[in-house]
Amino acid sequence: MAQYAERFGELFDRSVAARTRSLHPVACELSGGLDSSYVAATAAEALARRGRGPLVTASVVFDATRESDERSYIHAVLDDRPGAYRPLFVPGDDISPMSNLDEALETLDDGIPSGTQHLIWRMLQLLRAQNVRTLLSGVDGDNVVGHGHLDLRDFLDRGDVARYVREAAALVERYGAADHRHPFEDTFASMPGMTRAYLLPALYRQAADRRLGRTLHMLVQMRRFYRIAWRSVLREAAARFYRGGSAGAGPPHKGMAWADPAAAEAFRLEERAADYAHPAPRPTQTEYQRSALASGYLWRGIEETNLYAAVHGVEVAFPFMDRRLVEYALALPPECRLHDGWTRYVMRLCMAGRLPEVVAWRVGKGRLTAPFMKGILKTDRDLLLSELAPGGPLEGYVNRRHLDDALARLDALDETALGRLVSLATLSMLLKKKFASG
Repeated sequence: MAQYAERFGELFDRSVAARTRSLHPVACELSGGLDSSYVAATAAEALARRGRGPLVTASVVFDATRESDERSYIHAVLDDRPGAYRPLFVPGDDISPMSNLDEALETLDDGIPSGTQHLIWRMLQLLRAQNVRTLLSGVDGDNVVGHGHLDLRDFLDRGDVARYVREAAALVERYGAADHRHPFEDTFASMPGMTRAYLLPALYRQAADRRLGRTLHMLVQMRRFYRIAWRSVLREAAARFYRGGSAGAGPPHKGMAWADPAAAEAFRLEERAADYAHPAPRPTQTEYQRSALASGYLWRGIEETNLYAAVHGVEVAFPFMDRRLVEYALALPPECRLHDGWTRYVMRLCMAGRLPEVVAWRVGKGRLTAPFMKGILKTDRDLLLSELAPGGPLEGYVNRRHLDDALARLDALDETALGRLVSLATLSMLLKKKFASG
């Protein structure tokens, strides 16, 4: 493992060093998460070796929504190397998600902003005032290194229930103690959540494929380690076994409910969504990482960020996207991704000698849900309702009944549904601009 980490660290150092060459001040996003913290610490060292610095760090902070604030981790990084950083803090509470959509739409060649453009825009404004010309980003360390969550499924599909049990128990211990978690990470905070997400689906896959020996082996192993409602599990496994076959094509894309059926068919929206969106889980963890790194979702976001940066005279660099680093990371064995409940293990080993333990071994990450929803429901509410009113440019493209139902329950919607409404309102603004320009 030490040799894997040593080589990963060498490649990462080389990637960061190559992207910090500038006659002007260099900056780095610093959220306090694993990716941005590792980039920042490495960049600060690279600048110091060349007699340059300090590294400017840009951090979005929240006073009103403390569940989104990562200041304790940010300061842990900054305080670890006094004089190596020149911190810049971006107040995020008073910036609403739709506040700069006109500017964003004018900047983009086409398409809809990602939803965080308001924070990126404000950060770039402040950086340009500091004469920064290069901004380092932590995108997309998640998929380059990999969390190893799908390795859990691979263990089960190979019949290695014992290995799954060890890693699942360790994950629950670590995520259960995390101070911040994203919604998808809640699965890893309890054993029932892990069982529903991984163990039972793996059992039912074996049964549906009519692999009787593997199904019985899994049942025996499961009984050793877990207390489960066995009657219902056995009934479902038996039903899958006798029915046989795969689960089929799966449910339609979640966004299809918002589209007018005729428009969805005419524009082949289901097919386009599958090509563009973040990919569904693949048969293996590595295959998932490859497909995620090639997805339209990722590269659209990178192109969008670059366009915003260009307006402010800033170039954004992505050290994790270095080809040599990506090829090496994708070839690493599963234990480099997930080890004793530590996700992204090989990178954490590299970070351990360069960053405080509280950052290198943190679990979970902050959520922007609260400020996003507050900004939409309060500051941007009138603009949202105006753009989604009947008779606008969305007519004939949107499922009006579904949209009106959502608007009637506006204050009760979750983040995902509210995000859909913002996307539709942004599309309305884009179409108005297109129609106005002829």
